[in-house]
Amino acid sequence: GLLPDELMLDLTAQKLDTLRNKACREPTCHTSKETHLPLQNWILDGFPRTQRQGRLLDNYLKHRNLPLSLVVNIDIRDDVILNWIADRWVHIPSGRVYSTSYKPPKVSGYDDVTGEPLTKRPDDTPEIYSRRLDHYYAQTSPLL
Repeated sequence: GLLPDELMLDLTAQKLDTLRNKACREPTCHTSKETHLPLQNWILDGFPRTQRQGRLLDNYLKHRNLPLSLVVNIDIRDDVILNWIADRWVHIPSGRVYSTSYKPPKVSGYDDVTGEPLTKRPDDTPEIYSRRLDHYYAQTSPLL
């Protein structure tokens, strides 16, 4: 199942706080004149996913006087996503990902580095991804 919204925010906030503190320890630390906090750029990929997570993130940023300066949404047609998933093969031990359509392994079905067999992730099926896309349209797209 999915992790609770508060846990997702806590994990994200811990990492952002670590990045912010690390940036301020470096000799080139710059701070905002308004907040005296170190300026640090970061990207969140896949978070927030729900309106509630978005509100939690907004509150976290507001309490730290950290403005959210940019949101990027890459709009990809569903059929492109489903084709990408169908073509994806993974070397589980290393996490290397191959695609039969744009980044095939040198030897079909085998990892380029170790020669071990590639596998399909159990959730790489059109049925599962169709459900995930439905969930995305219901839960995540309202954030945009």
